[in-house]
Amino acid sequence: MQVPLTIEWDPLEPECALALVDVSVDGRTYPFVLDTGARRSTIISDEWTRSLPRVGSEMDTGVFESRLNELVHVPRVAVGPIVANDVVMSLTDPDDADADSLLGMDVLGSRALRLDLAGASLEVVETLADGRPLDRDQAGHCFVTVTFGEVTGRACIDTGAAMTVVSRSFFDSHPRLFSAARTSVGQGNGGIAVETPTYRIDGYAVSDTGFGPHVVAVVDLPPQAADTDLILGFPTLSQATWTFDFVANLWTVHS
Repeated sequence: MQVPLTIEWDPLEPECALALVDVSVDGRTYPFVLDTGARRSTIISDEWTRSLPRVGSEMDTGVFESRLNELVHVPRVAVGPIVANDVVMSLTDPDDADADSLLGMDVLGSRALRLDLAGASLEVVETLADGRPLDRDQAGHCFVTVTFGEVTGRACIDTGAAMTVVSRSFFDSHPRLFSAARTSVGQGNGGIAVETPTYRIDGYAVSDTGFGPHVVAVVDLPPQAADTDLILGFPTLSQATWTFDFVANLWTVHS
């Protein structure tokens, strides 16, 4: 079954966008960013979500900074045929400039999904009979190998990233893979404006699929992402169709 996505383009970065999906939260519909980079789903705080039972708090560590969020219990979450019961979500402040509800791996990570961002669709599929082993960390994040000729990098699949991100250490080690673009002003957690240098990444491959040049941001990733060279966001992911079987831990990609 296919679930339609809404592509929300960045007005300042024409190659960058977020993919949103309508989610039923205990019978109420909210737009969520499809976010495989989020371990826990997040919902914007409003009158109803603030009435949900509190179950504690948790530090949310982003690329630029961290913040403490309250956790609430949601009885039922559904997006198309994907249903999750008793989900603990993080509340986010609607006054933050970057405030979005995020559908994370706690909901997405129990099915086999085919992602076609260019076609604005998410499809629940049968378990893959074959594919490449899916590299996942303890938080459920998915990693693939990106190849630039003889250079390889470990990349996190993050559908919640509007722009592909390159770690400063990987960039410094392989500067010839990039050409300078300009400085982009983005929003970090809490609405803090963050100036980030952007570059164009040259041609590269994931598995046997080739990808064309596009814009990337170069940032200092937090210590917990020390083994991550790239975070593959919309400009990368939209160039192919991806299937992730989170049950069998297999994946495929096709142009």
